[in-house]
Amino acid sequence: AAPASPSPAQAAAAAGVMLHSAANQAYCIDAAQDYSAKRIPVRLFTCHGGENQRWILTPDPNGVTAVAGILGQCLDIKGAHAADGTNAHLDPCNGGASQQFTYDAAGHLRDQTTGKCLTVTKEARGAPIIIEPFDPGNPGQAWSTAER
Repeated sequence: AAPASPSPAQAAAAAGVMLHSAANQAYCIDAAQDYSAKRIPVRLFTCHGGENQRWILTPDPNGVTAVAGILGQCLDIKGAHAADGTNAHLDPCNGGASQQFTYDAAGHLRDQTTGKCLTVTKEARGAPIIIEPFDPGNPGQAWSTAER
């Protein structure tokens, strides 16, 4: 028998999803296009659906999620015990603690080690994505995978 076609959800996962800011759905998490950088900066940018805005969320059985982006690199927080305000970036995937997140039903991407959340402090093009203490009432900490 021929293999079954992938479901729409499987196809979307393979192509990656855009992570829209819950505070303003017109903005998405974006990898800066300086691919020569050792740590590719991650920022807020107007959603356009390009490959630098496509993310593959890969959960394991324990709920830990790796977030892979462009060039097969993973979302990373420098140091497993990073200070508030530390910028997120892309680095080669290594499965380390600084590349492990939980993605909950409310759209929070939380660093597995510290419990801190990926946060945007201002809804402006180019604003950095940082980690801050988890605040369930902060719309700058919620991310939607809904395609727009």
